[in-house]
Amino acid sequence: MTSQRGRKNITKLALVSPNPTYRPTPPEVPSHLGKPERDLWKHYTEEHDFSTTASVSLLTTALEAHLRARECREQIKKDGLIYKNEKGVLKPHPLLATERGAQALYIATMKKVLKLEQ
Repeated sequence: MTSQRGRKNITKLALVSPNPTYRPTPPEVPSHLGKPERDLWKHYTEEHDFSTTASVSLLTTALEAHLRARECREQIKKDGLIYKNEKGVLKPHPLLATERGAQALYIATMKKVLKLEQ
């Protein structure tokens, strides 16, 4: 066996060989999330590694945006997409913009969350 010349990579310097089957315990589900978001939390934390504070924080932010978009969607469904203002002019529901923004935040944040783990 020949010894390696030059710098050693991190796996050669490790005292313990990495265990590919090791999965850290998933972080606790934030209590303020709704049931659909709690289910997503469990799904994401079972499939992906959320062992850093940053990844947990980003996942929380993403699912809060998901919750906001869902609540807006439910209210819009009750009220309708269009309403008449005080002058009788038809207008789009004001929560449509909030829903769209929350959906965009959810998607953008999830991209960052999944990129962080790579």
